[in-house]
Amino acid sequence: MHPLAQKKKVGTMSIPQDLTIVEHKGNRILTSSQTAEFLGTNAGLISDNFNRNKDRYTEGKHYFFLEGKELKDFLVLHSAICGSQNLSKIRSLYLWTEKGVLMHVKSVNTDIAWQAHENLVDVYFHKIEQTYKEPVYFNKQTQDRCKANSLIMLKGHWCVENEMVSQALVLSSLQKELKHWCLPSGSGGKKFIQHLRAVKHPLLDEDRKYKLWVPNLAYKVDILVYPYELLEYFREWLRVEYAEYYVTSYLPLRIANTDQKRIAG
Repeated sequence: MHPLAQKKKVGTMSIPQDLTIVEHKGNRILTSSQTAEFLGTNAGLISDNFNRNKDRYTEGKHYFFLEGKELKDFLVLHSAICGSQNLSKIRSLYLWTEKGVLMHVKSVNTDIAWQAHENLVDVYFHKIEQTYKEPVYFNKQTQDRCKANSLIMLKGHWCVENEMVSQALVLSSLQKELKHWCLPSGSGGKKFIQHLRAVKHPLLDEDRKYKLWVPNLAYKVDILVYPYELLEYFREWLRVEYAEYYVTSYLPLRIANTDQKRIAG
């Protein structure tokens, strides 16, 4: 379970206020182990409840069942959700939506379970994410270009450049030093396509070129756009993988190179 900063008491149970949000296909989810822990029971009972009442559960509404490549792709970005489990030994995984957790609450039917569900709704399922109030260093020209991109974007698609400007509002690590000479959009696009190829993501072949503005260029170029199905995947990758690379590798190198050019000039 995610390290606790502040807890809300639920009888003998507690819900972490900073519980890491994990989404799958647009739904915030919990694993069977997490669900059992929060409801004051064990994962075996969660499994038994489901098996006894399978006809009452609808996949995609109450739960998602992952196995094979879909499971592997999910664990690439969300390995922490399985705690200390050996990922190589996980052959399948049930992910429970808010409605699915409620079904388990009805089966457990204890005061602790009902109170835990109420608190989960408050601090996890319906929690409104706060954005950082610090200034964003993408300049107005960059933001205007991204607004123009949104008007001519291929329907049902998005691009890395626009999304990284948007996500800078919520990623403090991307607000360290976003000057015009070190915008991360180019490296973000390259790193993301490399990641998709490395994990052999099934939607990789569905990307296509489209003529859009690149934020730090003054003309339109052909760039990759991606289907909406990849958007939440990208946002999670941006927070987990790219943000660390940006701070530790990309930004220091760009600053160093720029300083050298200034000295040489």
